[in-house]
Amino acid sequence: MLSVVRNQVEHRSHLADLFWQDKSERRGRGNLSRVLHNLTSLLPGCLVATRDTVAWMPTDECWVDTAVFTSLTTRHDAPSLMAAADLYRGDLMAGLYLDDCPEFETWLAAEQELWRQHMSLVLEQTISLHRDAGNYQESLRYAARWVALDPWREESHRMLMLLLALSGQRSAALKQYATCQRILADERTWRRPKR
Repeated sequence: MLSVVRNQVEHRSHLADLFWQDKSERRGRGNLSRVLHNLTSLLPGCLVATRDTVAWMPTDECWVDTAVFTSLTTRHDAPSLMAAADLYRGDLMAGLYLDDCPEFETWLAAEQELWRQHMSLVLEQTISLHRDAGNYQESLRYAARWVALDPWREESHRMLMLLLALSGQRSAALKQYATCQRILADERTWRRPKR
């Protein structure tokens, strides 16, 4: 998985151990060979497999949203950041579970958090660019997404309140303030140790 997400070469022995740790290395590598054969049939030209390694080869037909997201975020302009934000539709591989594969679950949880943080930065930058240009409606749209992504992050609520006030929506800003207070109070209650 890491090889596709980060566009890196992966060793077959590692993949075999990751997905078939209860099998011998020979059996795991055999299973991996069958899976790779099936994948290359379904996605011709997208995988480069040698005797020892496997790598994802992006093409026009086979691309990975995380690679495109990363490329777009390096440009730091509003259209690119908006396109990157549009690619993010939720947690990486949400709902994917592999039975008896704790290493994968640990990796996936860390990757999901990393991509959430990337998205948070993209939203924050996009909001700032639109706000600085006086485009409050676009800023509001991305600020609402930031609050939804990071509901316990006070900065996201503050930005949404500011934008609502700047766009003349004072009542909505006050309502957002009350929502923020409730969420943060709930978080403090949840984190407070019981006596």
